[in-house]
Amino acid sequence: MNTLGSRIRKAREKAGLMQADLASKIGVKSAGVISNWETDKSKPDADKIVALCEALDVSCSYLLDYYGATEVSSVEMQLLKEFRELNEEGQDALFKYLRYLISEGYKKSDSAFLVQKSS
Repeated sequence: MNTLGSRIRKAREKAGLMQADLASKIGVKSAGVISNWETDKSKPDADKIVALCEALDVSCSYLLDYYGATEVSSVEMQLLKEFRELNEEGQDALFKYLRYLISEGYKKSDSAFLVQKSS
């Protein structure tokens, strides 16, 4: 079952954290609180959701399963942060460059590796 608790547990395990480690990182009393969230006995409040996302390096959309969102990688998160630092002209230029790369064959293949169109 894909619940908030199961997504918290999956993200925690992927991050290599024990429940006690995560509790300490986000400022909750004990691993028991994390356990209750992971088993859906209780739910974290909004500020703890944000703290969980930061500690586990996942998006809120993923954690809350907003429209079935997929997990966003740390590289994607960094790209978004840097994109937001650009002015409008820089964002337009970057977007045009990305479209160019896609048109030139730099896109994911079925095996999820980036491939370059052969010359």
